[in-house]
Amino acid sequence: MNGSNRPTGRTRAFTLVELLVVIGIIAVLIGILLPALGRARKQAQTVQCASNLRQLHTLMEMYTNLYKGYVMPSRINTGSAQSNLWCGVDVLGPLMGIKRLNTPNAQLEAFNRIHKMLDCPAIDRTKPPASTDVNVDYTYNINLGIDRAYTYSGEYSTGYVGWAEFKKRSQVPGNVIVALDVSEPLEKNDERFGDLGDLTTSGSSRIRPRGGRPHPINKANVLFIDGSVKLAKAFVPINNNFTPTTHDPKTTELADWMIKAPGNLNHPTSPFRTSNPDEVWQKGRPLPF
Repeated sequence: MNGSNRPTGRTRAFTLVELLVVIGIIAVLIGILLPALGRARKQAQTVQCASNLRQLHTLMEMYTNLYKGYVMPSRINTGSAQSNLWCGVDVLGPLMGIKRLNTPNAQLEAFNRIHKMLDCPAIDRTKPPASTDVNVDYTYNINLGIDRAYTYSGEYSTGYVGWAEFKKRSQVPGNVIVALDVSEPLEKNDERFGDLGDLTTSGSSRIRPRGGRPHPINKANVLFIDGSVKLAKAFVPINNNFTPTTHDPKTTELADWMIKAPGNLNHPTSPFRTSNPDEVWQKGRPLPF
């Protein structure tokens, strides 16, 4: 057998220069693609967060059908927050088919299952493992109703009578804010708000403004009672002032007339009282965004 069938040349390998060129091209492609992937991830988080709020609206419609036309209130009674708040086991839980199991931590386990539906992936809030506090990623409008307006409540207050009673759905215009993304740092009672001041200023009862900004261009998803979800500027600090004590209209696109119930108008003792008719609910107002 002769050697005519043997390979006569060597297989050519990459030179170091060629290898470096290939690595450089890959690095450039990664540099181009990573920002796009990051934007896509943020967009997906925004969509998921908005989907959560739309699901919340569906559950609210179920509540209205079950409870004689009433809107789901922000709290039904004092006692355990994980039971009685709008996001609690005894309020939102039954609408989701979530019940307490026969386990030592039944309430916490049930609440955590509810929280999974109220988890915005764009917001990073850490909850202590055995916490009895409430840690959801949305804040809810007190003006839709709170137990403090009723004498049965352990926190009954005359300042809540006349505006904070549980509302019939027919009483609430479609342009009223139900809930929106909360700010990322976890604070006590930040799962509900009563006026624009709660969302855009700090104070003794709210160390930071409750309005969140987890989505692109510092915006929040906002759910309205008509079921629409819109991206809007809830609170964006000016000059890096993250804890303003006075409201600056430039920090937000929202308004009190999207939040406050008409009963706050000229109410002598309401914590959210106003004498300005333009700061309370009115039918027919178009949203500014």
